[in-house]
Amino acid sequence: MNFLKSLNDISIDTISNLTDSKINKIFIQARWDNQPICIHCGSFKRYNIKDKNNNIIRFKCKDCHKHFSITSDTLFDNHKLPLRKYLLAILLFVNSVKGISSLQLARDLNISNKVAYVILHKIRVALFRQYELLSQNKLRGTVQIDGAYINHKPKQANKKKDRIDRRKAEYIDQQCIITMREIDSDGKSYRTYAFITKSENKAEIEYLVDRYIERGSFLITDEHSAYKSLQEMGYETDSVNHSVEYESDSGINTNQAESYFSRLRRMVIGQHHRLSNKYLDLYVNEITYRENMRIFSNKEILIDLLEHCMKCDNSTIFNGYNQRYNGAIKHFKDF
Repeated sequence: MNFLKSLNDISIDTISNLTDSKINKIFIQARWDNQPICIHCGSFKRYNIKDKNNNIIRFKCKDCHKHFSITSDTLFDNHKLPLRKYLLAILLFVNSVKGISSLQLARDLNISNKVAYVILHKIRVALFRQYELLSQNKLRGTVQIDGAYINHKPKQANKKKDRIDRRKAEYIDQQCIITMREIDSDGKSYRTYAFITKSENKAEIEYLVDRYIERGSFLITDEHSAYKSLQEMGYETDSVNHSVEYESDSGINTNQAESYFSRLRRMVIGQHHRLSNKYLDLYVNEITYRENMRIFSNKEILIDLLEHCMKCDNSTIFNGYNQRYNGAIKHFKDF
């Protein structure tokens, strides 16, 4: 990504003024590091097929004689929009600290809401698949763990006589998000994992901690009963009683975990208003990515995200999403 790194600034104005040739070069660098490889046979030998403006539009392999393009077998395979708009969409995604809605993206890029919706979800799919690889490395050292509930208020009926008592209601759509944040010596978090469960219960907490946190780590939690057995599993633990204080006299707190939930809630309130359980994994992982990348500049995040999208294989999950749905992606399986 030498070309993007060479730019003084990354902005909508900068990307809009780039030539088509330079846009193509950016995508080629993100996918192949300037050395296109045949997606059919893996050969480095190819013909460059150009349009009348001398822009590369596709390649032909010299060995197998098959054609392929810059976006073949990527998230943007069979794309209808110019590559410039996809790059601008990724830039707007990066610059929006608390997320961006499909309606806003549609207005900014002058595209339909449905197209914007699919583009954003495809970006989230690329992040999700990268997250699955990263989560194979266990957290270590000091780790804060906490849970928060989402979609826990049922919609009330129009007529007062038909309304239910929310205190006694069974929250069918309620989901619990468990976050684990590795804390550095300076008190900041640089690695975050998040998982979706039905509730903050002992069985799921023990499973997640055993799978994603190294034994011997120091775990900081609140006083929920689900965390009581972690010390017996070989972890050093401490807790803070939130009914009395947010931070103990010895400095024990779950502030970094609460910070994660704060950003998630602001994304819901300010951008999306409500997250469907069907796509909740993708939104939760988006916030996880933003938290993990917050120490980097927007240019570095843009380069990283573009590489994720170009190296992620083609996803058909959201093809014709308004006609059918192939099932929610899940990275946590119920017991």
